[in-house]
Amino acid sequence: DFVKRENLNNRYQKGIKQLMVVEGEETADTSSIPFDTLKKIPSKTADFVSSAIELIDLTRLKSVARADLLLADIEEMIHILTTFPSIPKDHWAIGDMNNWHENIGKYKPQEIIKEEDCEKLEFQAARWLNDFRRVLKEL
Repeated sequence: DFVKRENLNNRYQKGIKQLMVVEGEETADTSSIPFDTLKKIPSKTADFVSSAIELIDLTRLKSVARADLLLADIEEMIHILTTFPSIPKDHWAIGDMNNWHENIGKYKPQEIIKEEDCEKLEFQAARWLNDFRRVLKEL
């Protein structure tokens, strides 16, 4: 009632939308996130960013870009995205990560991947990280 009486819906639309999400209310333009899921978002976010940065660093260094290390980071990122609220199961980044997982999986575990693959994967990992930031801003 206070929100309606003070006309806060019109003045602070984005804030009210986020408040409704946190309180578990679901309307046509919001989707509720259960509190248990909501409280895990900071740690999942930190884990995703950490894995993405490690992946980017490994691909930049090239001489340490072993297939097993890259696969571990990609698997972690896939797991986080598939369980992250507001990211659909058919999100482009998940499909792209799965493709890269398959490509890197063709190497032997201790093998250093090709320089060309390093450059391409570095670029893609940066795109995944930027898209993840965008999703967080919209959440």
